[in-house]
Amino acid sequence: MVPSITPYDDDLMINVKEMEELAARFAREGITVFVSGTTGEMTLLLPEEKKKLVQAAKKGAAGRVPVLVGSGWPNPYLVLEEARSLEEAGADIVVVPPPYYYPIPQYSIVGFYQWLSRRLRIPLLLYTIPSHTGVEVSVDTILSLSREENIIGVKATVPDIQFQSKLIREVKKHNPEFLVYSGLDSLLLFNLSSGGDGGVVAGCNLTPKLHAELLEEWRSGNVKRVEKLNQLIQRIAWVLEPARTIQGGIKTILAHEGIIGNDLVRPPLPLEDDVSRKQVVERWQESGLRDYL
Repeated sequence: MVPSITPYDDDLMINVKEMEELAARFAREGITVFVSGTTGEMTLLLPEEKKKLVQAAKKGAAGRVPVLVGSGWPNPYLVLEEARSLEEAGADIVVVPPPYYYPIPQYSIVGFYQWLSRRLRIPLLLYTIPSHTGVEVSVDTILSLSREENIIGVKATVPDIQFQSKLIREVKKHNPEFLVYSGLDSLLLFNLSSGGDGGVVAGCNLTPKLHAELLEEWRSGNVKRVEKLNQLIQRIAWVLEPARTIQGGIKTILAHEGIIGNDLVRPPLPLEDDVSRKQVVERWQESGLRDYL
């Protein structure tokens, strides 16, 4: 899956046409589209804008792949209201991080997701990203929630191999059908090798052909080719390193390639400056990744 960037026009309003085109680009490679995630500036979007993103992505994907959408608020009732609205807009799956701001115990996290999932008709994907929410979601909590009928999996953006390994091992032992995705390009192959289901990774915005090929070769058992492709994927972090934000860095490259019109992000995220833009583009051109755009 790709956590898509959110394209804006020059007035920082949603660029619906570009969102359609991005979704079509991903769908051609068989990559599921996820709008309003962290890479898509989830917390900086209005509820009506998320609906526009879903509708545009559905149109661009044209039924070839599902469309997921993120909804995260500290208030559970806001999440429920928004998730139902996004379902009406056509979303296939809703992706939800835990409530943030107030410190809460693990049993409250379990209770939140149980309460929410039992009130939704569309499936729910858990999303743990403690670097952004400040909320840790334990393996035991995810294991408990994997027994819920309407919770289908988890996206774990946790740069801890031991956590990832334990998560996959414990969850798959009790529920093999529960989906476990990495949220980091660097751990995509590790996830697959450990028995996980793949990744929901930001680098896929830049190299959808590369990510699609890696998964295809993995399924075919072509280990040498997979290793070579994974080495290329590891270069994405180096390319984006000079960027002020991952969102801005990705948009800088896509704008440079003429795929979107600008590299704008919404406040309070900082805009890229000329120095960061130049460095990111130079690294992109040196990386050997452009063939997989």
